[in-house]
Amino acid sequence: MAGVEMTLAIRAASLAAKPVFTRIQRELGRRGIGKTDFNTILTRLQTRNVSSLRLLGELPPGVTNAQVQSLLDTPAPRAFSRQLIAVAIEGAPPQHYERIRAGFIEYFRGSLISSVEFQGEQREVAEKRKLEWTNKAEEYAGFLFDLVNDSCAWIADQIMQKAETTSVAIQWAQAALTGATVESIERYVALVTAGDRAVAAERKDWVAQYKAIFSRVHDAVEIPDLSNRRKVRYSKLYVEPSFSLLDAEAQRTLTLDELCAKVDRTVILGDPGGGKSSASAVAALRVGENSETVVFHLELRRISVTSQGFSLLDAIIERISRMYQIATSPALIEEMLLDGSALVILDGLDELLEPTARRLVSDVIEACSHAYPLTRFMVTSRKIGYSAAKLRSDLFDAYLINPFDAHRTREYVEKWFAVSERLTDGDLDTVVESVMAQTESIPDLRSNPLLLAFICVLYRGHKYIPRNRPQLYGKCAELLLGEWDKHRSITQVAPDVDLLQVALTDLAYRSLTDGRLRDGMTESKVIESVSSQIVAEGIATAKQAGIMARELIATCRGRAWMFTDLGLTEDGEEIFGFTHQSFLEYFAAWYLHRNTRSAGELASVLLPQISNGKWEILTQICLSLRDKNSAAGSSAVIEEILSRLTALTVGESDVTLQFVLKSADAFRVNEQALSEILNSALDMLEKSRTHSMRLALSPDFRYAESVREFLPGIFEQCLAVRAASYSNVGPIAALATDFLYLFELGSEIDPGTLSEVQRRLDQIPVQSLPIPESHQRSEILLRRGEWSVPEFVGRSGREFMSRIFESRVDYMPVIGPKSIAQWLIDCMAGEPRNLYPVARSVGILRGLREAMGDPYESIVDVPLPVLLDVIEDNGSELRKALVRSVGYGPQVRSTMMFLAMAAVEFLADVGAAGGDRYVPFGEKDPRTPKGSAGGLVFERYLTHPREQEFARDWEAARINIWLPQPGLVS
Repeated sequence: MAGVEMTLAIRAASLAAKPVFTRIQRELGRRGIGKTDFNTILTRLQTRNVSSLRLLGELPPGVTNAQVQSLLDTPAPRAFSRQLIAVAIEGAPPQHYERIRAGFIEYFRGSLISSVEFQGEQREVAEKRKLEWTNKAEEYAGFLFDLVNDSCAWIADQIMQKAETTSVAIQWAQAALTGATVESIERYVALVTAGDRAVAAERKDWVAQYKAIFSRVHDAVEIPDLSNRRKVRYSKLYVEPSFSLLDAEAQRTLTLDELCAKVDRTVILGDPGGGKSSASAVAALRVGENSETVVFHLELRRISVTSQGFSLLDAIIERISRMYQIATSPALIEEMLLDGSALVILDGLDELLEPTARRLVSDVIEACSHAYPLTRFMVTSRKIGYSAAKLRSDLFDAYLINPFDAHRTREYVEKWFAVSERLTDGDLDTVVESVMAQTESIPDLRSNPLLLAFICVLYRGHKYIPRNRPQLYGKCAELLLGEWDKHRSITQVAPDVDLLQVALTDLAYRSLTDGRLRDGMTESKVIESVSSQIVAEGIATAKQAGIMARELIATCRGRAWMFTDLGLTEDGEEIFGFTHQSFLEYFAAWYLHRNTRSAGELASVLLPQISNGKWEILTQICLSLRDKNSAAGSSAVIEEILSRLTALTVGESDVTLQFVLKSADAFRVNEQALSEILNSALDMLEKSRTHSMRLALSPDFRYAESVREFLPGIFEQCLAVRAASYSNVGPIAALATDFLYLFELGSEIDPGTLSEVQRRLDQIPVQSLPIPESHQRSEILLRRGEWSVPEFVGRSGREFMSRIFESRVDYMPVIGPKSIAQWLIDCMAGEPRNLYPVARSVGILRGLREAMGDPYESIVDVPLPVLLDVIEDNGSELRKALVRSVGYGPQVRSTMMFLAMAAVEFLADVGAAGGDRYVPFGEKDPRTPKGSAGGLVFERYLTHPREQEFARDWEAARINIWLPQPGLVS
């Protein structure tokens, strides 16, 4: 008898454990631990010996095994099982276990009693039989619970053992993951044992009704077209993007289905128009259709957020009653949130205008993830500005929506014209090829789904596609405002484009800056705003302005343009608004362009928004418009913005400077502005903010060659004049020292010129400049020739070999060697030869050999470097350096040989010896000719008998250069 129940108990525990495994695996991944297969636990669970378990009694009268199995497949037993696993891992007090047990038994009894009839000649007899059945049912449920609990406790124990083998404690259990589950037990048990709760059949019927209506409401997307608000099924138009985990070292892309399978605490980030809302809608449909999960999809901008936050439960109930017109009870929704049946999608965190509101909503979302620990959450937001209201990274994983590649771009263009135009297959192919060819020069624009839709509209109307984003918006605006009705033969007279633009600029700026208008403006408010603007512009009198404003309303009503009717207020008045944020920003930019008199005035308006990660597109458009109407207009605004950075925090300055660098392709930058940008980037570098300088040094930067031309002079001025104002000039000195490495980034500067520039930079003394005492200071001074080798070795002591291999601080990872050892190898092996300071490196190699003395005494069992990513695994470079070192005498040759031996042992042998410390580079012993050095025979390069003996002992592994240090992680 126990076999059936045991199978059912194992099934319940297994289904409950899978989400737990997913969450644990995510936490281990965050700690750099390799993949651990927790699912093998379930395989072992099926076959373990259960003979010692207590045998069950008989089923209660009138109850079948099929009913028990059906009951255990409902969400409540799975939730109880996850709570048991959490209690076991958390080591929670016994009362939690007892409360779960009582809830399980009551749920079992209450769910089955309705299927049993208690008959008797007298009422007392029926009541007696009911009591006997209840006692039997509770006894059986208790035995069944013990079986489930035994499986859950065993799973928890196996999890802990698995974690111990990877040297990581289950910190997630104390980090509001299982802990929050334990805290929610009392609420959940109270809900599922309440006398008025919906029975399983009622809940099943409600879920089926909700899912059917949800699918009908959301399984269509509005075509980005101009004629009407025609919708088509997502499959007809939607093109799936790929997704990447934010800040992951290995960028493995995911499909939408793979992302849906991983959703737990998930944030989807993307660019404006990148498809965040569409992705969340399609994800909601797929999860709802392909699983038992109930999806609640909420638009954050439509939730009423007070100074105290908002109630998730109330927001869901309001959405269900208003959008889907379904009656529901708060108890049913909360039960689904507590038992893990729900996925909550919160769309548009970035659409909350005020940063304080975004931060408050983020806090509420985090609180909801604690209150409903078994519920999965998905949040969408623009990437830019997300840091201001970032959800805790220890709770939420963030994924990026990747831009369309060429294949996805082609697929979207083909789908768009297929649903928008009646074209033959041949004509469709011709159109698609033409659009792809004309957009080849603007891949970053066509990779954005919204902009790609505009491009399709524009191509159909103009057969011409602009090259940059502001121009593209401008052309789309002209098409939308002035030519659509005429093109479609609806009317032969185009609307007054100038009047429309004047009106829309004012409406856009008001909508953008007034939080009360985030959901749109009433018709009366639109008429009032437009009328006053028309009068202020001197276009018409007040009476005429009112008529013109009403005509504008009539023009926009019913058309899916940039500005249209959105719905009704409770009083029945129409609400109008912009159809997309990008159009709103375009016209708001025009407003600022028309209403700011100087570059300084415009900079003062833009800077608070830019520094807060907002108004990216708007600012680009403003700068582009400045260039059209004044010489070097955008450069003047940039200089005004940069001159105000000192009034900002370091973080705000860094965000602002990154925006300027990323946006440079959208406007022109003259030499003066570029020089100011580079000076500001150096200021950020001195404050250990490297991202701006990385952008400036990228080969893909529009002004890359100008940057490399200007930088030497800026370095000289900085190191010779401005250094005294810095607290740490080390990062700048390091970058100046490695200026020659810019040649490797694709610079077209003549090697001779570059070498002369490097020589000039090296002549600037930095020893007296403010560089904190550290290994990085020692490295800079040694490589610049301002320290002698004895001085370097004297300060490093017995560990000078470690210091040679130790990685420098991550000042500027875009360029430069990782360590002194790598630099010495580069100097010996690099091309062209006149680009590298060979003479200085030869002197250092000779000095190091003198400092070593007897290698048995100086370079055996040397402590490993503290920072480990120090040298490249490149046997050919090592061989080249060794071959060239022969021509500089035995001291240089032997030192280079010892460096090569140390590099090979470090990269492969030490790594293979401790898999939890390093990643091994060689499959076999690297000291053999088949190792990572690619066939180096070390003894051949050594001439002194003592050195040769050392090489033989080392190759035989009788001695080691490095002393293994357990616990270090590369």
